[in-house]
Amino acid sequence: MSTTPSGTTPSSTTPGGTTPGGTMPSMSELQSRLSQAVREHWKLFLIEGIILVILGILAILVPPLATIAVTILIGWLFLISGVAGLITTFGARNAPGFWWSLLSALLGIAAGLVLGECGGIVHPPKTWYACLLTLPHWGLAEAGISAVASLNETQ
Repeated sequence: MSTTPSGTTPSSTTPGGTTPGGTMPSMSELQSRLSQAVREHWKLFLIEGIILVILGILAILVPPLATIAVTILIGWLFLISGVAGLITTFGARNAPGFWWSLLSALLGIAAGLVLGECGGIVHPPKTWYACLLTLPHWGLAEAGISAVASLNETQ
């Protein structure tokens, strides 16, 4: 077994993946660990693969269901990011751009609520329209907020 410049062997690593001296393990060591993990957990990888194949087939066979599922997922992502933005905005009340950050967080929450509400209704055309109308408008509004906030901070 080879040693690193700090005198440790590559296999004696901390849970974070670095050796006690702070160096990264070699590529062959990482490949060995990955191979060992796959061998140890092959059943979980197989189950995950089967589930993903089944979900992929369902998405192809039942597009309205896939559309609704994706819309709800995106809605939850926007909602969670908006709430997280709201929490961090109020946590940094004295930081510059507070009002723009607050507006951005509220916009994320609103987009999440719109997509979540429209995704919850089993009506695929409405779900598509919700995605097509909400996502670009959110993107444009978010870009506008960021541009105005950056201009305000430079003055």
